[in-house]
Amino acid sequence: MGSLVQVAHPELNGYGEPVPWVVGATPLKTVISFLNLTKYPPSLDFLLLTLGVGALLLALLERMPARGLALLTTFGAAPLFFYLAHLYLLHGLNSVALLAFGPNQGAFFSVPDIAALWGLAAVLLLPLGFACRWFVKLKARTNSAWMSYL
Repeated sequence: MGSLVQVAHPELNGYGEPVPWVVGATPLKTVISFLNLTKYPPSLDFLLLTLGVGALLLALLERMPARGLALLTTFGAAPLFFYLAHLYLLHGLNSVALLAFGPNQGAFFSVPDIAALWGLAAVLLLPLGFACRWFVKLKARTNSAWMSYL
């Protein structure tokens, strides 16, 4: 079992996923190999996992109190605005970081690890939340047809 290339349970591989999962050196590596699913074109395993997790989250969110869903409702009322705003915000932050610190990843500035990336995402939720709330109020006051697309 110490081999990294050993295919685990060949009868479980091959249904919907072209790349077989393998037993890793640690249990975590085995789980990561099992969850390494093909997104394009979507394998049946990928669709079952994403739709199953989505259905479970939907069931949990339906039971949450309305007050707990206020932030998600704000983001959901202006999804395209959130998407465009976060791209411009990240581009601006990257430009400032390049000027302040210089490139650290080829020609780009990059965060050092995934924890820093999630920390950056958590910090950016606050200004994006205020921006989305402002835009939702603006959208409610305006009769412009094009605003419904944002």
